[in-house]
Amino acid sequence: MRRWHEGTEGIEGPHGSWKVRLLRRFPTVVGVPGLPPLGRTDAPLDTLLRLRPVALEEGLRDLREDRTHLESDLESLRGERDPRAPPLLQAAEGCRRLEEELLRRSTRLWDVLVGMRQWEGLRLGGPTLQDTVRELEGIGVRTWRSRWRALPTFWSLCPGAPAPSEWFHRLEEEGLAALLPLWEDPSPDPGGPLLGAHAFHGTPIYHDRFRHPHHSSALFGETGSGKSYASALGILRSRWAHPGLSVFVLDPLGGLARVLETLGGVVLAPGSSGSSMNPLDPATTGGDRRRKMATVGVLWRSLFPSLRDEEVACLDVALGRLYERGQGKVPCLSDLLAALEAELTAGHRLLRLLSRAVGGSLSELDRPTSLDLSAKLCAFDLSAVSPGELPFFLTLTLDFVEGELRRRPGEKLVVVDEAHYLMASGSTAGFLDHLVRHVRHYRAGLELLSQNPADFLGSPAGRSILMNVDFLLLLRLKDGGRGLKALFPLREEEITLIKGAPLPREQGWSGGLLLTGETALPVRVIASAEEDRFLGSAFAGERTSGAG
Repeated sequence: MRRWHEGTEGIEGPHGSWKVRLLRRFPTVVGVPGLPPLGRTDAPLDTLLRLRPVALEEGLRDLREDRTHLESDLESLRGERDPRAPPLLQAAEGCRRLEEELLRRSTRLWDVLVGMRQWEGLRLGGPTLQDTVRELEGIGVRTWRSRWRALPTFWSLCPGAPAPSEWFHRLEEEGLAALLPLWEDPSPDPGGPLLGAHAFHGTPIYHDRFRHPHHSSALFGETGSGKSYASALGILRSRWAHPGLSVFVLDPLGGLARVLETLGGVVLAPGSSGSSMNPLDPATTGGDRRRKMATVGVLWRSLFPSLRDEEVACLDVALGRLYERGQGKVPCLSDLLAALEAELTAGHRLLRLLSRAVGGSLSELDRPTSLDLSAKLCAFDLSAVSPGELPFFLTLTLDFVEGELRRRPGEKLVVVDEAHYLMASGSTAGFLDHLVRHVRHYRAGLELLSQNPADFLGSPAGRSILMNVDFLLLLRLKDGGRGLKALFPLREEEITLIKGAPLPREQGWSGGLLLTGETALPVRVIASAEEDRFLGSAFAGERTSGAG
C-alpha cells in the first residue's frame, strides 16, 4: 500500500495530491468586484477546522491583559480627541463587555484553526492556479506564493496533534457561529419562502411546504410568543412565492382574519349575510351522503359531548331516511327535528338537545347553504363563537373548506388558529388527523396554531398529526416542549433554547426551534420594516364595513 509523502508544495498520495493552506488571518475584505477569485479551480475544496474551548480563567486573564494594554496606550495619547483614540476606546469597551458576558456564562471563547485542503484532480481544460496567477499579473496585481512543509501542516489539523499557537484565532461563540455558515447552508429549501434567520449566525432559512410529502405544519408557542404574527408573515411570503396560492383561515381570535381582509380577502362569520352553512348539506363531500353522515356524526359529538353511541346511531338513521326520501332536496336541521319527533316520545333527550340547537345558538344554520368560498383569500372570523361551541364550528368550517379544496385547482393553504379546540374529543381529533393525512391529495396543506404540544400528545390522533406534519415551529414554551421527546430526538440544549426563546415584547422578534425531518434549527422570525408596518396595521385595525 502506497503511503502519503511530501511534495514540493503539497502532499502526494496514491489517488492524487493535496495542497494544504492555513488561514493565518481572517481577511477584512472577502471579495473585490472585478477581480477573478484566487485559486479558481474545478477541483473539490475541503475546509478543515480545529476548535478548542478556552477555559474561563484563561479567557478572563487574556481579556484583562489586553484591556490593560489598551488603557495604557490610551493614557499615552493626547486625550480622546486624538484621532488614534476611537479604535482603542472601542476595543477596550469590547473587552469589558466580553468579560461581563463570560462572567455571566452567556458566551464562551474558542480557539479556531482554519485550513483548506484542495485535491489536484482537475478535469482537462479546467483553469489552474497558474492561470489565475497569470491573469492577476496581467492586470497589475502582484502575487506571492508561500512554500512550506505541507505534511506537518496537514497533520496539525488533526485532533490532538500539535499546531503552532500563532495559527489559532481567538473567537467568542457568536463569532464562531458567524464563521460556520461559510461552509454550511442550513436552509431546508433554498428556493422556498423565507421563514426566518438562523438564531446564531443569521443565515436565511427558507421552507417551501409544497416540496414536502404532506404540505402541512404546526406552530406552538405560549401566549405572546408571536404565533399569529409568524403565521401572518408566512401567509404574506407564501403568496409572494406562490402568487396563485389560495388561503383559508379559521380564526377564533379575529386577528388573522383582519390580515387576510387587508390583503383583499373575504371575511365571513357565523350568522353573517351570505355565510350560511347547512351542516347536513352533502355538497361538502362531493354528494357522497354516506361520507357526509360520518362527518355529521362528528359534528353531533362536538356539539353534544354527552351523546351516547345509540343516540348518535338514532340521528344517523333519521338523517339517512331524509336523504332517501328527499329526491334531491337537501334537508335542514328543522327537517331532522321533525323526523325525530315523529319517531320518538315527547320529552326524549335527543329532541330536547336538537330543539335547543335549532331554536337557539344554531338557528342561523337551519337554512340552505349560501356560503361562497370562490375568493382566493377567505377568512372565517369565529371570535363571536363561545368556547364551548368552537369545536363544532371549527369542524363544520373545515368540512366546507375541504369540499372547496377538493374542487379547486392549484396550491392551497388552510390555517387553523387555536387548533387545540379540535383535540377536545376523540371524534374531532380524528377528523383533523384524517384531514392532515389527505389534504396533500388536493395539493393543499394545513398550518395548525396552538399554545401547547401537550394538547396533541395526549391522544393517538394528536400524536399522528404531529408525525404527519412536515415541520414544527416551536416558539417560547414554558416546559421547552419536553413532552415532544417521545416523538422527536430533542436535546437538552434545544429544550433550554425553547424555554428561553425571545418574545416580541422583549426583543422585537420571536424565536424558537424549527424541526423538519431530522434537522433542528434555532430560528428567529424577523420581518422587514415594510412587512412589520403592514402586519402591525392589519392586526391593530378594525374590520371594514364591507366585510361579511
